[in-house]
Amino acid sequence: MTKHSFVCILVILIASMSLSSCITIINKVKVNADKSGTAFIGVEINMFSKLKTLSSDNISAKEKNTIISFPEIAKQKLSGLKGISNIKTYGIVNFGRFGVEFDFKNSKALNKAYYKLMDEDYRWFYPSLIKVKSSMIKVKNLSPYIKSYIEDNEDDLLSPNIIKYVDVATIIELPRQIKYARIGKGAISHNEKIFTNITPLKSIMNEEVSIGFRLKY
Repeated sequence: MTKHSFVCILVILIASMSLSSCITIINKVKVNADKSGTAFIGVEINMFSKLKTLSSDNISAKEKNTIISFPEIAKQKLSGLKGISNIKTYGIVNFGRFGVEFDFKNSKALNKAYYKLMDEDYRWFYPSLIKVKSSMIKVKNLSPYIKSYIEDNEDDLLSPNIIKYVDVATIIELPRQIKYARIGKGAISHNEKIFTNITPLKSIMNEEVSIGFRLKY
């Protein structure tokens, strides 16, 4: 996302709550047998009930409006995009989840959506953030990009004090059981169809940790 959309909202969310709360930035993708699927991009907050009132003592009217309007703005960006349908928004009333969800026809459409949410028009030479094949899915390691972006904009984005309360999660749900995965970098569910990779943002900033992986199914 651009500095003035998703990351900006993340900072406001944390600032509006006590720092005992933890925020998880989530990229969740459910893949169907025909390589279509459903994606959710947003945040989950473990004490989301604190946010429902958005106390004026903790947050300005402008910041409140920025938070409330984000899901609809994301929906507008995705509307009309070829291969994207059934766009849903999750806002303040959806306790625990905040962001946008949509169906995608294939991984090309999914990547177009990712880039559109970053205010970029996808071009053929751009790297695929997620590549879906008949029996394999590959998730690009975005750690270097996240680290570089935050360092380049550190005056406007997340302070070290805030970073320690943020996790980055990628969740992949597949139509069949997973045959191969790097277990050391994630966890497989009991039904062996869901792979979850959760990495503290502080590890991305302070270590050479990868949040990319490949699954065979």
